[in-house]
Amino acid sequence: MSENRLEMPLSDIGAHPITAEMAAISDINRAFLQVLTHPATRGLQHLLGLDGAVLEALHQLDSAQLDKVATSPLLLAEFSSIPGEPQATGVAEPIPSFAAAGKDWERELHSFADRLLTCLWQAARHDKLLISFCLGFDTDKCNELARLSFTKISHCTDQAAGYLQARLGSHPRFWADLIRTVRSGNSTQQTASQLAGIQLSILER
Repeated sequence: MSENRLEMPLSDIGAHPITAEMAAISDINRAFLQVLTHPATRGLQHLLGLDGAVLEALHQLDSAQLDKVATSPLLLAEFSSIPGEPQATGVAEPIPSFAAAGKDWERELHSFADRLLTCLWQAARHDKLLISFCLGFDTDKCNELARLSFTKISHCTDQAAGYLQARLGSHPRFWADLIRTVRSGNSTQQTASQLAGIQLSILER
C-alpha cells in the first residue's frame, strides 16, 4: 500500500476502488470466516474469542454475505502474542482446547494459522505500513515479528493455532454490527461498522 493511500481519511476509504492490498486482506478474512463457519463449529458456545451467539449468526449468513463481512479493511483474525516468542513473566503459554470441533476442523485451523503467521512475517519484514494499517499491529509487535528468522518461523508454526483469535472478539458490538449490517443490505452502515474496527483496534494498542 502506498503512503498516499495511508494518508487518506478513514471516512473516505469505502469510496476508493479496492486495492491489491485490500483484496489480499479480504482473501485472508474469507479464509478465516471459513474456519469459523466450518460445520464442526456449529453449536459451540465459544471459539477463538467469539461467543456462541456470534458463531451461530455467522453460520446463518450465506456465501455472498460472508464475502461482504470479509471486505473489512483490516484483518479479522489476529495472534494474541507472537508465537514462539518468550512470554512476559506471569503470562502462561496458551493451552488450546479444540476437541469439541473435531480433528478435521483442528487440522484446518492449524493450516490457516500457519499460513497466516508466515504471511504476517513477510509483511512485517517488507511492508510495515501495510501491516500497521490493515493488520492492526503496533510498532513493537511488528518489529518483534520481523526479527524472527525463517528457521524460527518454521519451528513456531505448530504453536500458531494456540495464539489465534478473532480481532475484537471481546468487544460487545463489533462482530454483531458487522453481521447485522450485511444482513440489512445497508452499504453505508456496513462501511461504518467496518471502519469502526480500525478505530477500535487503534484504541486497543
